[in-house]
Amino acid sequence: MDPYATDSNERKSIPILIAVLSVIAALTLGGFLEWTDFTIPWWFDSPAIIGFYGIFYYLFNKLLWKWKIFQKVRLVKLPNLNGTWKGYVTSSYDDHSKKYETTFTIQQDWNKIRIFGEFKMSQSYSLTASILIDDKTGITISYNYMNEPSPQAIIVNVRIKDTCL
Repeated sequence: MDPYATDSNERKSIPILIAVLSVIAALTLGGFLEWTDFTIPWWFDSPAIIGFYGIFYYLFNKLLWKWKIFQKVRLVKLPNLNGTWKGYVTSSYDDHSKKYETTFTIQQDWNKIRIFGEFKMSQSYSLTASILIDDKTGITISYNYMNEPSPQAIIVNVRIKDTCL
């Protein structure tokens, strides 16, 4: 999966929120250990904030951002697009005159995404992507991709002409 761009401000605010929660968790752990007279080595206590930040960020990135409660309170605006989507695409190759059936499979976490496309004569996968949530037309996904034609799509038309020298 690759990082994706977005116009959502949550990429600025959520790391700060996770940092604040990490400080609170480290202070709580320190207070609990002090209350129980349990002493831990200095090297374990020092990275407590960083350790909590890493754990909280990982959990948020992989799991928590998908929770509907975070969508309802508007903490997370990015849509969860994970899954298989069926539809069609048009191509500039034929001036957008035909609709080509396709299936897209999207794998996404809070900061990375991969989009796979399956077409009748080819397959594709994303290289870069962006999700715009404040677009006037609604949520917009834009991505660059690598297309790999299937063997049936490669048709070689060779015409041999006899020539005399």
